[in-house]
Amino acid sequence: MSRTPLILVLLGLCAGLPCLVAAPAVPQDPVEAPAPESEPAPERVRDGLQVEYRFDEATGTQVRDHSGQTPPLHLAVENTSAVRWVSGGLSLHSPTVLTTPGPALRLTEALRRSGAITVEAWMRPTQRSQDGQARLIGLSKNATARNFSLGQGVAKGQPSAAFSMRLRTTESDLNGEPLLRTEAGLATTDAQHVVYTRTAEGLARLYRDGQTVAERQESGDFANWDSSYHLAVANEMGGGHPWLGELYLLAVYDRALSAQEVGINQAAGSGATVRGHLSVAPVADTSIVAIQGEGLVHANRSWVVQNIGSEGLQWTLSEDCDWLEVVPAEGHLGPGSEASLALRLDAPAIADLELGTYRARLRFENVTSELGGCDRWVNLQVLPAGSAAGPGSKPGPHNTGPSDPTLLETIGPMTVTKDGTVIENVRIDGSLVIRANNVTVRNFVIDGRGARYGIRCSYGHQNLLIEDGEIFNVASACIYGGGFTARRLNLHESGGDGLKTRGNTVVESCWIHHLGKAPGAHADCNQTRSGQSFVFRGNFFDLPIDIRAPYKSNACLIIQTGLGPIDDVLIENNWLTGGNFTIYVTDKGSGYGPPTNVRILNNRFGREYRYGVLQMFGYVHVEGNRWDDTDELMGINNRANSSSPR
Repeated sequence: MSRTPLILVLLGLCAGLPCLVAAPAVPQDPVEAPAPESEPAPERVRDGLQVEYRFDEATGTQVRDHSGQTPPLHLAVENTSAVRWVSGGLSLHSPTVLTTPGPALRLTEALRRSGAITVEAWMRPTQRSQDGQARLIGLSKNATARNFSLGQGVAKGQPSAAFSMRLRTTESDLNGEPLLRTEAGLATTDAQHVVYTRTAEGLARLYRDGQTVAERQESGDFANWDSSYHLAVANEMGGGHPWLGELYLLAVYDRALSAQEVGINQAAGSGATVRGHLSVAPVADTSIVAIQGEGLVHANRSWVVQNIGSEGLQWTLSEDCDWLEVVPAEGHLGPGSEASLALRLDAPAIADLELGTYRARLRFENVTSELGGCDRWVNLQVLPAGSAAGPGSKPGPHNTGPSDPTLLETIGPMTVTKDGTVIENVRIDGSLVIRANNVTVRNFVIDGRGARYGIRCSYGHQNLLIEDGEIFNVASACIYGGGFTARRLNLHESGGDGLKTRGNTVVESCWIHHLGKAPGAHADCNQTRSGQSFVFRGNFFDLPIDIRAPYKSNACLIIQTGLGPIDDVLIENNWLTGGNFTIYVTDKGSGYGPPTNVRILNNRFGREYRYGVLQMFGYVHVEGNRWDDTDELMGINNRANSSSPR
C-alpha cells in the first residue's frame, strides 16, 4: 500500500448547491409600490403553561423559567464546559445535566391535580440515534424512578432514531413503563418540534412537527407521583442518559393541548429554526504522522460544511498553527447546501518541527447567526528519522485508513447483493450491508451517521475482503458478522464495540481505539460470542482504562460462549493495552462450555488495565507474550522462558 509523500491535499467531493438568482423585473409604472406588510408571528399558547425555557440567555450558568408562575423553576447548568450558548439556544456537546436546585414541587402538584400534561420540545439532536432513552426533560429520582420523561431513543436493542415518553400513572410501573414511542427513523438531525399530550381521560399522543405520530389510551391517574423529584433537562438525575444537541425551547403544561394548539405553537417557531445553521462533519479528530527529515506519511480526514438551516449564512475558518491551512477558509452557504474543504500541509514548516506531538485547533464560525459554530482538532505526531511507518509496524494513524483519501467520492448507504462486487474510492455516509460472496471493499471511509453498524456481513456469505479504510460514528460496532478478512482499518468513535465477529474471520494490522461512547457501554475492541476459525494478527487494540470521557474500556478481546460454541482462535503478534482484563476467554454459562483451541502467542501487552491482562476458563495455550515497555516475558505464559510456539 503506497503512502503519501510530504504534502497531501484532502479533497472532499461533496459539491455545494448552485445559487440561483432571478433577474429583477422591470417595473411598468415609475411610481414605487409600497413594501408589503409582513404578518406578525403567531403567539404561543399560554393557557395552562407551568414551565417554559427559551434558552435565550446567551451567557451564564442559569436557564430562566419564563412561564410567569411563582415560584419560577429556573435551571442550573451542572458543567458549563459541556455547553455553549448559540443564537436562540444552548448547545450541549458533551454530557451534563440542567436541574432545578430543589424538588420541582409546584410543577408536580399542578400536574397531579389536573391529571393531564403537555410536554413540548424544540431542539436539534447531534445524532439521529442516542442510546436511551436519552432524556430531554423529566421529573425523576434516578434511571428507574420518575413521574415523566420525554426523550430520544427507547432502550438498548430497540430502535433508537425515535422519540418516546415515559409517564407514571397508578396503572404503570414506577419508571413510567410501558412507554409510548414513535416509529424508528422519525428522529433526525434537523431542528424539530416534538410534543406529548395526555388528557385527564388518558388519551395520549406524540406529535412531530405538528403531525400526530403515535397515539394510545393510557389508564390511571397521577395520584402516585412523587413530590421530591427534581426537574432535569438533557440527562437523568445521577447521569447515565445524556442527550446531546441544541435546545431552543422546552415547556410543560398542566393540560393536554389540542391538535390545533400544537399547530399554533409549531407555527410560532422556536426562535432559532429560521436562521442559517452551520454543521461541520466529521466530529472526530484528524491524525497526521510525519517522519523528521522525510515529511508527511499519512493523513486521513477532510471536512464538509453544510447549512442545515432555512436561511443563508456566511462562515469563516481560522487555524492556530503555521504548519497547515484549510481552503477555502470562508464562504456562503444557501439553505441545504454544503461545501468540501481541502487540508494542505506546509512541508517546510513541518520539517522544522522538533520530535513530539502537536495539536492544532480549527475554529469554524457562523458569522450570520452563530448557530453551529464549533472547533475541530488536528493532531500531528513527528517521529524520529528511520521510524517504521508502513505496514508491519505498530498500527496507528500513519499506516491505517484509506490509502489515498483524495480519490474518495461521497455516496449514501449501500446494500450489496451481487457476487464479486468491488467497492473502492468511496466515502459512505451511512452503513454498508453485504449480502453476497467474494465482495471487496478498499480505500474507503464510512461515516455511519449513527447507524447500528458500519459494515454488516452477518448473512452467511463468505470471502469478504475489507482493506485500507476508516469506519466511525456508529451506534453498536464498526463491523458485525463473519466470513471476512480486514486489513489496515482505522476503527473508532463507536457507541459500543470495534468488531463483533462471528467466525471465519481474519483481522490484521488494524488500529481499534476510542470506543464506548454510548451511556452504559462495555466497550470491546473485539467481541466474539460464537463461531469458529478466528485470526487476530498484528493489530493495535488500544483501549486504556484511563481514556477520557465519553469513551469507555471493557476488554481488548472478549471470547465468550454466549450464543454458541467457539473453536479455533489465534491471537498473535498484536499490541494490546487496556480493559478491565485485556483478554477474556470465558464460558458464559449458556451450556456451550469454554472456548476451545485458543492460542495467545507472542503479543505485546501494555499496563493500562484495571485488574489484569488475562482471565480465562478452560485450557488456553499462552506463550511468548511480553510486556511492551520492558520487553520482558510475562508470567501468564504456559512456558515463561520460551518466545516461540511449541
